[in-house]
Amino acid sequence: MSTTVTKIHFETVSSTNTWVKENYSQLDVNKITRVSASYQTQGRGQFNRNWISPKDQNIYVTYFFTLNKTSDSLCNLAQLLSLSITKLLQSHTLSPKIKWPNDILIGQKKISGVLCETIDLKSDYGIILGAGINVNMGLKLLSQIDQPATSLQNETGTTYSLTSLLDQLDLLFTEDLSLYKSEGFSPFYAAYNLLLAHKGKSIQLHQNGKVLEGTLDSLSPDGRLNIRFPNGDIQTVSSGEIK
Repeated sequence: MSTTVTKIHFETVSSTNTWVKENYSQLDVNKITRVSASYQTQGRGQFNRNWISPKDQNIYVTYFFTLNKTSDSLCNLAQLLSLSITKLLQSHTLSPKIKWPNDILIGQKKISGVLCETIDLKSDYGIILGAGINVNMGLKLLSQIDQPATSLQNETGTTYSLTSLLDQLDLLFTEDLSLYKSEGFSPFYAAYNLLLAHKGKSIQLHQNGKVLEGTLDSLSPDGRLNIRFPNGDIQTVSSGEIK
């Protein structure tokens, strides 16, 4: 697969992930395609939540590529893009943390989220890997989000070029993806574990209608989360939402 990124941009789209799901047959499966938009009318995050998507202020992007079904590399893709985004933010003087599995925080406020979806393409999986990054969003709109949120501009006082940030993210992500495809999650484990938010703190993990309460212990080498209970037992979980 070529690491050259084919770029498609829309002024308005329902969501970049939705567009790819509806139009993937038009895309070259041997390349990485980046679909971005200036405005999303129905932006989506995890757990089918709305993603507030004001025009020309933030990054709304989806990467489409394929992985062979013999690959074991599906489960960490959202975490991989989360790490690429943390590198982008670090290069602009910010100190992000990752709220497992794939939300990026600045000082306990959400600045970015990642959503991974897949399509069955016979011998391959089509990967639809989307992200929203709050870039030039002001306090008025940030306050309308249903959880504490921030943006690059809010944190640094600087207005950013969305195009330049996207091009920078392309380079970071394609480099990370290439390494991930050859070596798996192992080269990224230490960096992700170091960035893990709420480590050593009491959490509630909501999972399939159940709530697990314990201390966030660490990340397991395969990207799952280790929760320690008061009796010392540790349970490793593969999905859920930390609250």
